Amino acid sequence: MAQYLDMPEESRIYFMNQLSELYPPEKANLQWQKLLAIYRQFVADMPDIGGKKNMMWTNLYGAVACFAWYELFDRKLSEKEMKAVLQGNTTQNSQKKPFLAKLDFNQKAVRCVLHGAVRLVGKKLNQNKENGSWGNTWGIEVNPLHRELSPAYRGGGFARSLVF
Repeated sequence: MAQYLDMPEESRIYFMNQLSELYPPEKANLQWQKLLAIYRQFVADMPDIGGKKNMMWTNLYGAVACFAWYELFDRKLSEKEMKAVLQGNTTQNSQKKPFLAKLDFNQKAVRCVLHGAVRLVGKKLNQNKENGSWGNTWGIEVNPLHRELSPAYRGGGFARSLVF
């Protein structure tokens, strides 16, 4: 059974604040109900992404909330207004996780910790890739080019290889 989630908390707060700035309380509440109806209609048409187990669920559902906001205004937002909404919603979501933004991935200690964590995931992934139990999955190599700066990984699928 598919699990559909309500709007992420950060997006809900952002859009409620926006509506309260634009309208008096009664009208803002009415617009909020319309926004939720549009959002839920969009979500009902989406495929299941695994619920909160999917690490990207807040990003996807936050984007759907932005689309619902655009529809709420009958697609009459200018490009500048829409960019402001996207930026505001994204900033609202990222304020909850400032720790990673403070890390300098060019520092050797940070790279070592990050590479160690990726090696653990890669070990399991590569074992399942080799024995075929995960089907056509990607493999991971940690720092295959022996770079001195920045984290480096290579993921290889059946058709292409990535280094980032």
